[in-house]
Amino acid sequence: MTRLRGRGWTLVLIAAALAVRVGLFFGGVRGSDAYAYAHQAYNIATGQYDVQAETMFYGFRYTVLLPTALAYKVVGVSDWSSALFPIVCSLVTLWLIIRLGSRLLDERTALLAGLLYVFFPLDLPEATLVGPDSFIPMLSAGSVLAFWVAGDEGLATPKRMAFFAVSGVCVGLAVQARESCVLLLVSLSCLALYRRRWAAGLLAVLLGCLAPLAVEAIYYWAQTGDPMYRATVIQRLNELYVGPAPEGPTSWAYYPRAMFGLDLGGLARFGFFVYAALGGVAMAAWSKDLGRLAPLLLWAIPPLLYLEFGSMTLLRYVPIVKSYHYMSLISPPLVLLSAYGLSSLLGSVAASVNRPVWRRAAVAAVIVGLALTSLYGAVRVRQNLQDDARPYVLVAAAVQGHPERPIYVPHFRWAMFLNYHLRFQTGFNYYSRPNGVGSGRLRYLWEAPDPTVLPAAYVVLHDRYLFYDTIGRPVGRSALLPDYVFNPPPTWRLVVRDRAEPAYNSFALYETDGTADVARTPCCTG
Repeated sequence: MTRLRGRGWTLVLIAAALAVRVGLFFGGVRGSDAYAYAHQAYNIATGQYDVQAETMFYGFRYTVLLPTALAYKVVGVSDWSSALFPIVCSLVTLWLIIRLGSRLLDERTALLAGLLYVFFPLDLPEATLVGPDSFIPMLSAGSVLAFWVAGDEGLATPKRMAFFAVSGVCVGLAVQARESCVLLLVSLSCLALYRRRWAAGLLAVLLGCLAPLAVEAIYYWAQTGDPMYRATVIQRLNELYVGPAPEGPTSWAYYPRAMFGLDLGGLARFGFFVYAALGGVAMAAWSKDLGRLAPLLLWAIPPLLYLEFGSMTLLRYVPIVKSYHYMSLISPPLVLLSAYGLSSLLGSVAASVNRPVWRRAAVAAVIVGLALTSLYGAVRVRQNLQDDARPYVLVAAAVQGHPERPIYVPHFRWAMFLNYHLRFQTGFNYYSRPNGVGSGRLRYLWEAPDPTVLPAAYVVLHDRYLFYDTIGRPVGRSALLPDYVFNPPPTWRLVVRDRAEPAYNSFALYETDGTADVARTPCCTG
């Protein structure tokens, strides 16, 4: 396969990846955290950002926020502008994977890895959603590629140090996207030990890593007087995770179950890639070819071990909180290992099957099977995100006719999510907590316990936040709710009623006329 032909296939794969990501479009801002990132990016784009008011980690992840703010500034707020940089990052990641595969393995395996990344299910949602995991795989792959290029024989020392520094800058930007990406430094150190040199290179990597973090620290010092302001806030947040009831799963079985597809959520995000990767490792060990995979294993294993067994604090052991998408840090080596495994398997098939037509059919069947199962999992994840966002999308569309009317909502998340779908035109302040949203269009139900004094307004009654918690578990909250939650006054006009699946996502949107009405029927129990 010539270099020109390889470049041609790379362009074909990038075009295919773009088509798949656009075809599966996940919505730009969906789920939960993406709404917070979008609002903070909007604040930056419009000059409303206030670092001293930030009490969560969303407002510190500038690797995510600044590109998104640029997109909002240039083309305005929309689902597609939100997804612009995530799509670009995903396509660049594919190119980096092919470049890495060509250097570490061979061109054929590299192109196969590119093909696998076209439908890699862990990446497909993140490729069109605002969040760290749309940037982290690119920075992880970029860091390792620059580090490996720096070791080329015959490279002049200044150029070598520049590549090491670029590798470090990628790590620093990844850390700004999520703090756990500092684990990349461990991977790079292991690669340096494997090559038995590059000690000076590691110093350049560290300096490169500190560069973006130093700029951030100077900004904090100028704004708050505390150059470690981000760390101060994050430390307070960690108390939520190290207490007696940590927020989030901590079981050591979490990642094994997910990556081997033993739970449906994990199967949807990892497909059968881990089986292909482990099969490749086993075949490399059998054929005494494990040295070719050593760089990939040294890249993937240190972060994986810490994310599986690590602690939330260095003061005492508190099992680290886990999530599927945290594995985005090692998705490039996982794809490359999977490609090696498939390449080895298909090579064995080719050697054992005499007829070319049968060999091609076997190869096509394996790749198509992996693609279809991965795409099906991505489609299911996409459907879940669409179902989750459906109430906000429907309400945003229904209230457009009266942009001056207040909207009473049942939860802080409703205020934040609906504000995005109304394109931040409600006067809602991101920095307001559930105690009040200020004088904007969005209000809370508990601010109006008596429906007879409501102005002309919209009222959202969403079962998920009235009778359930955010993940659908029933809660005994009925006694605390206003009477009209169970028994809306007869003068209220039903605008939208959506009986959703799952049932806890059902909601009703009412419109009041601002007229006092005391004629009430007996309250039902809900």
